[in-house]
Amino acid sequence: MKTIWYLSITLLMLSVLAGFVSITPTNAVVVNLPPRWALPDQFEINGTLALNASQAFFDPDGDLVSLAATSSEGVRVALLSGQIIIEAEKDGTVKLTASDGKTLTQKELAIKAKQ
Repeated sequence: MKTIWYLSITLLMLSVLAGFVSITPTNAVVVNLPPRWALPDQFEINGTLALNASQAFFDPDGDLVSLAATSSEGVRVALLSGQIIIEAEKDGTVKLTASDGKTLTQKELAIKAKQ
């Protein structure tokens, strides 16, 4: 009888402990990391430069990143087929904004036109 009692208590304790192991917090805080720039921020261009957008900006969380771009006078920028295309007639800047839908990252590139 004593053995059955110990066995019952042991099984009950194991059941309770197994239940605690599978508990997940309901108020867990999920942190969203912003997109990050992975390339240099200065480029010397002779004609046209094409950067792979998915290599230039990445999201540490794996979120989809969308881009927007503007440029100063004498520098043209376009976003085409997953690439950042930059043409420079004179020195200037390109401003890129990346969004993962929750946070924004802005990057200003210094562009030097090679003559």
